Amino acid sequence: MASGSDAIEVEANCREIDLSPTLFAAIVTGSEVERKKPAPDIFLEACARLGLEPAAWLVIEDAVNGVRAAKAAGTRCLALTTSFLALTGSPRISPTHPRSHWRGSRHGG
Repeated sequence: MASGSDAIEVEANCREIDLSPTLFAAIVTGSEVERKKPAPDIFLEACARLGLEPAAWLVIEDAVNGVRAAKAAGTRCLALTTSFLALTGSPRISPTHPRSHWRGSRHGG
């Protein structure tokens, strides 16, 4: 796992979804790299720790800067558009999604 968050936040997020950090062969956090996303450092460090070439990776990202970082690292990238604004600035999350924050949406108030 390569997350721009610090270790405390990564651990809390894993606990929140009942995901044990021990499932990952390596976890690299934002506090372990000098340059943050969109620099590729976090993904390159994760590749190095696992002894894998970046081209062997599929990065799953939910942030524009994360997609940029993945591409700059030379990995393939699957961009999720459920939680960030696309480069055009238009929201991609459904207004009926349970975690929607759109004003006037069924769930987001």
